[in-house]
Amino acid sequence: MSSVNKIILIGNVGKDPEVKATHTTNVKYVICSLATTESWKDKSGQKVENTTWHNLKIYDKLADIFENYVKKGSKIYVEGPLRVNEYEKDGVKMRHTEVLVRQVVLLDKPPSADKDVIQPVHSKPLPADADYDDFPF
Repeated sequence: MSSVNKIILIGNVGKDPEVKATHTTNVKYVICSLATTESWKDKSGQKVENTTWHNLKIYDKLADIFENYVKKGSKIYVEGPLRVNEYEKDGVKMRHTEVLVRQVVLLDKPPSADKDVIQPVHSKPLPADADYDDFPF
């Protein structure tokens, strides 16, 4: 029987990503926290919000993206498996849960983007001497 371990989150980064390296192989990774907030109205009609904080760990090229483009407050979409690390601290068993980010989408508009202008992905200007009768439409 197959199983799936995949978390999908959309939220805001709680603090600037922190760059670290593994102790044994010196591989770079980034950690940060992500807040997801749900809201609803209670029985009296008052708006209630609940924020959940998630620990993210990011490796490889995605770590570079986080290091260079993600900052506190950034709105992001992430996907990845959930990992639970168990360890002992001062004789007490501890658990640390994190999402190993495998995919990220930056949801914030770039600061230089003009919201009134939509740029085509592969647009090229037509040459001045273009014969418009040759177009098939």
